[in-house]
Amino acid sequence: HRLAYKAQSYIRAHIGGYRITPSDSEAMARWVRLCLRLRIADPAQLSALLDQPEDLSPDDAECLQWIYPPVENCRWLIAQIDGCLDYEVQSGVVDEARTAGKQNLLSTGARFVRDSSIKSDSPTTEADAELMAHLFATHNLATIEHSTS
Repeated sequence: HRLAYKAQSYIRAHIGGYRITPSDSEAMARWVRLCLRLRIADPAQLSALLDQPEDLSPDDAECLQWIYPPVENCRWLIAQIDGCLDYEVQSGVVDEARTAGKQNLLSTGARFVRDSSIKSDSPTTEADAELMAHLFATHNLATIEHSTS
C-alpha cells in the first residue's frame, strides 16, 4: 500500500495541486493563438487536425498536441501503477487521479485559456474566449478519458 500512498501524494502535488508555470503559461497562450489563427472551433475539428499532423507545420502540430500538465501527469501516473496494485485499490487511485485532473483542468486551465484568449493579440469576443476554454477543456478531458479506458 506504499505505492498507493505515494500515488495519492503525487495526485495532491502534481495533479490537483498543480499551478501554471511561466513555461506552461506560454505554451497555453501559443495553443490559444494557434487555435484562433486556424479558426479551430470544435473538438472534432481539433481531433481531425491532430489525426492529420502532416497538414500542419511541425511547430503548429507540436503546439496543438500540447497537453495540460495535470492531464499529462494523470496519464503518466496511471501508466506507472497499471497492474502494480490490487484491482480495487488501483481503480480508486485512477478515479482519484482523473477527478483531480478534471477539477484542476476546469478550475485553473480552462479559466486561464479563457483569460488569455481575451488578452490575445487578435481581437477576441467573450463568446470566442468561452469557445477556446471549452475547446481546451473538452480536448484535455478526452485525453483523460482515453488514457483511463
